[in-house]
Amino acid sequence: MKRVRNMIVLAAMMSLAIAAVSFAQPPAGNVALEYVQTVDLQKTAAFEEGFKKHLAWRKAQGDTWRWDTWQMVRGEKLGSYYTASNGHAWKDFDAQPLEPEANANYMASVGDALLRIDGGMSVVLPEFSSFPTEELKDGVLAEVNTFFIKPGRNDDLMHAIGRYHEAVQKVGWDGQFVWIMSVNGGPQTVSLITPRASWADFKPAEKSPTMILDEAFGRQESIAVSERFTSAITKITTQVWMYREDLSYIPEKSTSE
Repeated sequence: MKRVRNMIVLAAMMSLAIAAVSFAQPPAGNVALEYVQTVDLQKTAAFEEGFKKHLAWRKAQGDTWRWDTWQMVRGEKLGSYYTASNGHAWKDFDAQPLEPEANANYMASVGDALLRIDGGMSVVLPEFSSFPTEELKDGVLAEVNTFFIKPGRNDDLMHAIGRYHEAVQKVGWDGQFVWIMSVNGGPQTVSLITPRASWADFKPAEKSPTMILDEAFGRQESIAVSERFTSAITKITTQVWMYREDLSYIPEKSTSE
């Protein structure tokens, strides 16, 4: 049973897409403000209409923050929406623009369609990520594997992720993926986000995760890395997200940029 669980984790961690996709590389900052919006499925159209009005309000106010929205199309929280503003430094949140006016406008625009909203913050882990360079496009998919960390086991998990990343680089695996870690707003987790150009790109890679680790480090070290990772987590969830360009906001660049 333990071996089966290790293989499931390996498959989730190493499912790195080779196909070219649109998945923007983040700016210099690595902190994200994020919201998961659970919507009454009978009021999805009303939510989307209201959310577009809210984004139009942000544009009219000259909001300088970018907001990207993904819709959850497989897995837990099906039909919910994930909206995040990425690429920030921590000091940015001491002078967050438009608050609390934006919160009031948001609730006035979509509140009747909401069942729940959860907010949190996360950090991108650039040292373990391989960022795509193209801009996001409507309909791009992302496979999201989330690992829930056992208390006190962060160091073990980070060590194992680092070794996985080293293995990928050593064998020349040309994948695109982003690791993020939650820092507040819920259980501590790390998530592996892998962009997919289409559903066809979910086909398993020819080289298995075990083969990659074995090739990079040898069988004994491969097993040790896998077991160090699996022993540091309590559970895994998997989702597929779809990028919604029509529910996202990209501020216009100023002439001075």
